[in-house]
Amino acid sequence: MNRQATDITSTDKPLSDFRNHDHGVGLKARLDHAIETALQDKRIVGTVVLVAEGGDIVYGRAAGFADREAGRPMEENCIFLLSSVAKPIVTAAALRLRRGSGWPSA
Repeated sequence: MNRQATDITSTDKPLSDFRNHDHGVGLKARLDHAIETALQDKRIVGTVVLVAEGGDIVYGRAAGFADREAGRPMEENCIFLLSSVAKPIVTAAALRLRRGSGWPSA
């Protein structure tokens, strides 16, 4: 498994700025920081993050709780309710439409 990564997690630059960015620089640290911050700020209870590039998994992590009340930790193979994944799917579809000019500009 290829563990190289592209640093695409910055919020201050457009995605196009990272397409030719040096592989392996900062992705893990940036994602780990974002996950830890979200957990500490109680914005999320648990998460599973998987990043793939060119068909290779470049980052994977489960963090927090799958069931906070039962104290069951999140695992990479946890099953989420559909309502838990609907928002990211809709967001990804909207971003794809916007990038492909299928969405009117503001």
